[in-house]
Amino acid sequence: MGNTNTKLPTSPEVPEKMPAGGIIQNLQDDITCSICLEPFNDPVSIDCGHNFCRVCLSSHWSGFSRYGFRCPECRHLCSPDRMKSDTRLRSLVEKIGQIPVQEDADKEPERQTTVLQPGPVQLVGLDENGDICLNEEALNYCLQEGQVKDTPVCLISILGEQRCGKSFLLNFLLRRFQNLEAENESWMGQEDEPLTGFEWRRGFNTTTKGVWIWNQPFWVSTEHGKVAVFLMDTEGSMDIERRKEVGVKISAFSMLLSSYLILNLDKKMKDTDLEYLEKLKDHSNSHPRALVALESTHTCCYLMPFPGKKLVMGTEGRLSELDKDFRDCLKEYGNHLARSAAAHVKRDQEGGILTGEQLSARVKNFLTLMNQHKFGFSSATQMAITLHNLHTLETLRKDFSEFISQQEKQSRPLFAGLRVTPSTMTRGILKKQHELVQQCERLVQGDEPEQLNSASLLKSQLQSDAKDFLERYGRRYKSHALKAGVAVGVGAVGLAGGIIGAGVAAAVLATEAIVLSTGTAATFGIGTVAGAGTFGLLGGGVGAGVGSKIGENRAREAANVIEGDAEDEEEESNLSDQKCLIGSRDSL
Repeated sequence: MGNTNTKLPTSPEVPEKMPAGGIIQNLQDDITCSICLEPFNDPVSIDCGHNFCRVCLSSHWSGFSRYGFRCPECRHLCSPDRMKSDTRLRSLVEKIGQIPVQEDADKEPERQTTVLQPGPVQLVGLDENGDICLNEEALNYCLQEGQVKDTPVCLISILGEQRCGKSFLLNFLLRRFQNLEAENESWMGQEDEPLTGFEWRRGFNTTTKGVWIWNQPFWVSTEHGKVAVFLMDTEGSMDIERRKEVGVKISAFSMLLSSYLILNLDKKMKDTDLEYLEKLKDHSNSHPRALVALESTHTCCYLMPFPGKKLVMGTEGRLSELDKDFRDCLKEYGNHLARSAAAHVKRDQEGGILTGEQLSARVKNFLTLMNQHKFGFSSATQMAITLHNLHTLETLRKDFSEFISQQEKQSRPLFAGLRVTPSTMTRGILKKQHELVQQCERLVQGDEPEQLNSASLLKSQLQSDAKDFLERYGRRYKSHALKAGVAVGVGAVGLAGGIIGAGVAAAVLATEAIVLSTGTAATFGIGTVAGAGTFGLLGGGVGAGVGSKIGENRAREAANVIEGDAEDEEEESNLSDQKCLIGSRDSL
């Protein structure tokens, strides 16, 4: 029973209609004078067919011209005597001027959406290969349209074994939210009213396929504003007819999307139930994470009595078929959830409130992640751990990439790059790498082998990124050292040429700017002038040799640091080979 029309309707393509503001905006060019760039005032027509304001054209043609009178637009020869008033154009300009122009006419009109009748739509289903797929059209319709996209949302989802009353319970909650103003049990419906909404029936055949959501929000007012409440039904996790991994993924999707999760159990706890509750107190030694969930003030347990023999035998869910004690408990639970729904808005890991649009983006990223990585999940807990660890690795690697980018930017200028030797840069990179690996070991979840595997994977990724950067840095440092050696050699030997002030000042102060703009050849030229002729050229050659040697030594030292212990102190015996050319910086 219930609403079976659950697919988003498709509508035939129709030509898009331009709003009135857009039409007027397009006509502005046709009613604008090309001389004053304003709407026509007393428009006139001339021989070539172009139109202008009478005053504008008369002013343009004022005075004598040896070349005759020409059209301001096409330069065609025209006679002022044949200037005629254009009454039709004047009337059009006056009519358009009476229409208010839409202020946002230059903006793209909002996308028109088809308004659906209230009912369940499928968010997640199974493709022909049995893998889960997302219905983005339904997701966008529910979370990215109207007020919902900028409003906090509460998503109430239900999980449980098939044919144990998930949809039955959800449909009574649907009645409660459809009658939020009701203060008594009138929201539960008439005694003989069939239960409709999410499709349901007693028996062993699964009705709901995948994850479904009621396509209309229920608005709950709070002191901070309104909250959009959605109801979701999930077939997923405990269907023995499907691969366990598929069920786990469907359930994980429902868990991710929901902000209030109901785990519906029948009579007693089974192994599949324990997997999704994460464990009970009696199993605390093997499942300690369950204790945290059970001790939370947001975790509650509701024990419902037997609903009644008539319902179990297979009916349409009429209220008259329920036992009184079950009806009373159902009424109490529905009222409690309606009162507290606004307190269960969807939040991110940092506790920030998510709007419908933000949640929609996260859901799309989550499904993309699951489709890209073919994980073999044995339980919902294992899937949550794996996805958490994957997100942690991506975040830490991004931090390392940003750190490397910062070092690369700072070392590009010639003088700044010479302050940090390749060996010093290598030690700084290794230190940052070590910090991130330690942070990974603290953040990842799972058993010890899984934690070690995640840390090892991150370490190998960071080492690869570091190797690429340090190779580039070594080549750049050698190039900087070569260029600086040319300038220093020019200045030093140029002193013998007798032009002391010009030699030192020009060589040192102009080195970086000239090298960056014109290269080594220009540095030789400046060195020649500053260092007095042949002595300057000799200085350039000596400096180039020194710079080349320094760069090679530094690159060799950096390679030794990577291969050996990063904490070993660097020996400094030869001043020319081991010291920075420009100042010093021991750490990054």
